[in-house]
Amino acid sequence: MSTCPESPTLIADKLLNTNQAPTAQKRQLVKALLEDSTAAAAVLEAKIGALQAELAQESAKLAKIQKVVAGYRAIISPFRHLPTEILQTIFRFTLPRSHNALASTKDPPLLFTRVCREWRDVALATPELWASIHIVCMSFEDDMPDEARAAIKYRASAIAAWIARSGACLLDISIQGARSLEGGLGYGSHVDLNMISSVPLTLSAILPYSHRWRELHITASIDDLGPLEALCTPDLPELVSFSLNENMALRGGPVTHDDLAGPTFLSKATRLRDLRMTLSTRPNNLARSLPVIPHDSLVSLCLRDPYIDARSLRGLADNIAQCVTLQQLKVDIANSRIRLDGAALAFQGKLFTAQN
Repeated sequence: MSTCPESPTLIADKLLNTNQAPTAQKRQLVKALLEDSTAAAAVLEAKIGALQAELAQESAKLAKIQKVVAGYRAIISPFRHLPTEILQTIFRFTLPRSHNALASTKDPPLLFTRVCREWRDVALATPELWASIHIVCMSFEDDMPDEARAAIKYRASAIAAWIARSGACLLDISIQGARSLEGGLGYGSHVDLNMISSVPLTLSAILPYSHRWRELHITASIDDLGPLEALCTPDLPELVSFSLNENMALRGGPVTHDDLAGPTFLSKATRLRDLRMTLSTRPNNLARSLPVIPHDSLVSLCLRDPYIDARSLRGLADNIAQCVTLQQLKVDIANSRIRLDGAALAFQGKLFTAQN
């Protein structure tokens, strides 16, 4: 009984599943299959290459047409034809709620000035967009290149230009000094004396607009507030909230009583309602600073001084008692040498508790 000869493909498949060495005859059969398959693969590769080239050409045509279509759609877009007043309203709603506007091109309002000429014109003509700003102040260093110094000074002029766009709006300003203490906050901490704060330069830039300040919040050394001492009562008619978080210092060592200076300009802020002060770099600084505030208008007062002594604490309580309109009070005394044990401050028939 005869059997049908195996096909070359079947022979190759069997050899693939074994480690058996092919005979000379089978080797010739597999070699012929290899040549046929190689030729078929070359034909398909050529065909695929031609199709890919055609696809690339068509894709380029499509991208060009899509760009034209996007342009036509932009022309007839309802958003393009929004009245200026509605566009301004939308811009206002994009401003941050939890902090002042950042001087960054990635955030409103500066972001709007980089989209198109129309948006830029609308943004610059909307004073409310420029009525708040958070300013981060870089420090000058002894070995700083002239170009870097010039950039810091230019930043101060840019801040003045920002505020000038706010028209007659009341201003909310926060200033963050960049020269931090090393080794924690507090009296006697180490500071880099080769760094000079640019906070005074920034304060000088915003000083011409003091009559429109509504909120001013500063994180810097009390030594940086020098430009503010030139203010008079007519210069602060709208200031209702002020905070100073002193976590920086020009010196790291002890200072004498004559060196201590509180923010005396606050006595000119006759409408000040909210005051928060952390004066943590010198002993009893807070107790000496409080007498310069307007006692007749304060509603909320938050104080922190980790280095106050017991005698100064009593003086502090006497000064707080003069705040006849005060409704909220928080006093944070971190000095472990003073045991308050729930000591109470009583005035105007109200009781407030201070604790460490």
